[in-house]
Amino acid sequence: YDHFWVFDHFRPGPPGSAYSCFEAMTTLAALAAQTERIRLGTLVLGACHRQVGMLALQAATIDHISGGRLELGLGAGGEDGAHTEWGLPFPDLSHRLAALDESCSALRGLWSGEPVNQEGSGLRLRDARLAPTPVQAHIPVVIGGTGARVLLRIVAEHADVWNCFAGSVEAYRELRGTLDRHCEAIGRDPSTVRGSIVVRAILRETEQEALDVAATTGAAGHIVGTPAQCVEHLIPFIEAGVGDILIAMRPPYDRETLTRFSTDVAAVLRQAQL
Repeated sequence: YDHFWVFDHFRPGPPGSAYSCFEAMTTLAALAAQTERIRLGTLVLGACHRQVGMLALQAATIDHISGGRLELGLGAGGEDGAHTEWGLPFPDLSHRLAALDESCSALRGLWSGEPVNQEGSGLRLRDARLAPTPVQAHIPVVIGGTGARVLLRIVAEHADVWNCFAGSVEAYRELRGTLDRHCEAIGRDPSTVRGSIVVRAILRETEQEALDVAATTGAAGHIVGTPAQCVEHLIPFIEAGVGDILIAMRPPYDRETLTRFSTDVAAVLRQAQL
């Protein structure tokens, strides 16, 4: 495996949901201490969930624990049971997007170690400094989402990686074209934004076995079938410029799918990227 990612929810699902999860940043700190090679990231932190100075310090701390392996994923944030159960603020989408934009600028400034003065709708920094600064000279920032007019503009301005769920390859190409135009409008080379997609898969030796698992467990998957069928589905995304393909799973984890993907699918996809 090349990466391990955690999502950012406190109470997944609607209020009263039975889902459970650990907190993202403390989970990454634990993983950072027990791994040596893989990249570690969040997919993605809600922009309004944490005060930006605290987030900058959390990220720098994890980057030190991991020896410089953090990739910080950010997004506008979505519905979470904690908004109702805990009273966690949940502004409207326009305010959340503004917070995302402001947070990206603030994080880069703080990670530089230089004093930062910035005031916006959701933050205020006055001669703010961060110490220690991260191990990496440039922590990769991942922004997730598909909003064509505003979110992809924020991606063009701030992100090293753009992530979205895998729909059709035609829809991906259209969104990627929009992102590229946002990049060109501000004078940025579109190729400097790495493409990343999330897929759900159920993989077995035969298609019927995979279909049986899906029917028995009720698990959803973009790809339900054999490793060869998975490769066939994903190669067009590679051809469309996707660099990272991430498998989304919830417990109980489907270890057979993970094993088949890592042994039978990943090597073919890596070869296709050459």
